[in-house]
Amino acid sequence: MRRAPNIDTVAFLAASASQCYLFFALKTAIFIQVPGAMRRLLHAATLVIVSATAATAMARPIAVIVRGVGGHSERAAGIVSHELRAQLDADSRYEAVDLADLLGGDAADKARKAFEIAAESVTKGRAAYDSLEMGVAIDELNTANSKFERHAAFVSDISKVTEVLMLLGAAQIMNGEEKPGARRLSQAIALEPKIEPDPRVFNPEMRAVFQDAATKLAKKSPGGLSINSTPGFAEVYLDGRFVGVTPVVLEQVVEGRHYVRVVREGYRPWGKVVEVTAQSETTETATLKEADNQEDFETGVEAFMANLADKTPGKEVGKAVE
Repeated sequence: MRRAPNIDTVAFLAASASQCYLFFALKTAIFIQVPGAMRRLLHAATLVIVSATAATAMARPIAVIVRGVGGHSERAAGIVSHELRAQLDADSRYEAVDLADLLGGDAADKARKAFEIAAESVTKGRAAYDSLEMGVAIDELNTANSKFERHAAFVSDISKVTEVLMLLGAAQIMNGEEKPGARRLSQAIALEPKIEPDPRVFNPEMRAVFQDAATKLAKKSPGGLSINSTPGFAEVYLDGRFVGVTPVVLEQVVEGRHYVRVVREGYRPWGKVVEVTAQSETTETATLKEADNQEDFETGVEAFMANLADKTPGKEVGKAVE
C-alpha cells in the first residue's frame, strides 16, 4: 500500500443505523461510543479528535476511515465519512487526507502529474492572453481542460476547472470565436452557477456575452441524473459537491457537462464528465476497482474493528495504525 508518512492521526468511525462509534489511532487508540443525532455525533466526534491531539503551528494530517456495523449501516457510514472529513477540512488545525488519492495507485500518480501539466498550461495560457497571443492561449487552455476531463475521478476542486473554462471562453471571444467562447462560458456556469466574470479579464462587451449565456442557460429546463455503483453505498460528488450515497437520483440538474466522482474507501475513485440534457434522465453506473494493496488495507482495518467487541468507552483498543 502506498503510504503517506506525514499522517500522524487516523480517525475511525463505525456507523450503525442508530449510533456511531469513534476511535482514533495516535500512539494508542481510544474507543468512544457516541450515540445521538447526526449533528451531535459529528460535533462530538470532532471534539474527541481535537482534544486528543496536541496543538501545533502546522495542520496535522488525519485520515478518516468509516465502517458500517449492523444492518442498514453502510449508507450511514458513507454519509458520516463525508461529513466528518468536511468538518476536519474546515478546521485549520487539521488536514484531512484523501484516502481515495492515497490508495489510488498508478491512476492517482498519473492524475497528479496531469494536474501539474494543467497548472503549467494555465500559467502559460494566462500569460499568452495578457500578451494578446490568443491562439497560444487557446491551445494551452484546451490542454489544461483535457487533462481535467481525462482524470475526472481525481477532480475534487471544481474551481480549477471553471477557471480554465472562463479564461478559455474569454480567449475565444477575443479571437473572434464568439459562439465557441459562449459555449465555454455556459459550461463554467453549469458547473458553478454563482460564478462571475473577472473584470480584469472580461471587458464590458465580453461580460455581456457571459450574461447572455447565463440567461439562456437559466431558461432551459433541468435534467435528471441517476448514479449507481458496484459495490454500492459509495459517496457521490457532482461538480465537487457531495450529493449522497449510491444509489443517487438527482432531478434538478442544470443542462450541460458535469463532473461526477464516485468514491468508496478501499477502491479506486471513479469519475466521468457526463452530459445532462433538459427534460431527460442520464444514468451512469460506476464499477469500482479495488485499490492497490486493498487486501492489506482491509486486513489492518478489520483487525482494528475486531478489537471493539469487548471494549468500553475510553478503553485502549490497540496500537496506532502506521
